[in-house]
Amino acid sequence: FVKAVKDNGGGVVHHVVWDAKLSEMAAGHLSRLGFGDLVRYHVAEAVAMLRQTDGPFDLIFNDIDKEAYPDSLPFIKEKLRSGGALIIDNILWSGRIFDKNDTSPATEGVREFTRLITHDPDWIVSLVPVRDGVIVAYKK
Repeated sequence: FVKAVKDNGGGVVHHVVWDAKLSEMAAGHLSRLGFGDLVRYHVAEAVAMLRQTDGPFDLIFNDIDKEAYPDSLPFIKEKLRSGGALIIDNILWSGRIFDKNDTSPATEGVREFTRLITHDPDWIVSLVPVRDGVIVAYKK
């Protein structure tokens, strides 16, 4: 994402993770690649950070704890600009979304998020069945 930002005139990428060590590793790698000045690093819970960060955003990539997916959607919708893209990872959840006996909070979170976004008329949604499934959604 940061290379695309740099190659297309600049901007800012917000990198949000809950683990300081992961954030430090990302900062080191991106700095060595010459992208450090385009990234803001946040060690925080992602939805809380999104609520506190000024938007609008052109693109949001969401790969948080799956049980939190449904609660993230209103904040994503608020912060993503009209015409922006949302990418949600692990939407097939290793096939668990198809197992009616799996009622774990994570699986139910993925199911509910999918239901919410696909029934919201403000989104154009595609499920891309690569690896563990990705939703790519365009905000009208």
